[in-house]
Amino acid sequence: MPYRFTCDYSSSVGTWAAGEVAELDDDTAAWLLRDVAGCIVAVEPQDDAGAPEDESRSLDTPSHDRQLKRAPRKR
Repeated sequence: MPYRFTCDYSSSVGTWAAGEVAELDDDTAAWLLRDVAGCIVAVEPQDDAGAPEDESRSLDTPSHDRQLKRAPRKR
């Protein structure tokens, strides 16, 4: 999985500059985060057009409005 370095990092594992992207396995990424918390963040994969892979999700329109519009009438 690709990770972006948020700061300059150097150790026996390797040397990276802030903003560099590296392909790391899960064990190495976990070790780096234990060594320096927050030194890497996961990079989200994108398709060729630069858009996120799953375009079916939309945050603009809710699927169902569950808000109560007015109080029920008492009888």
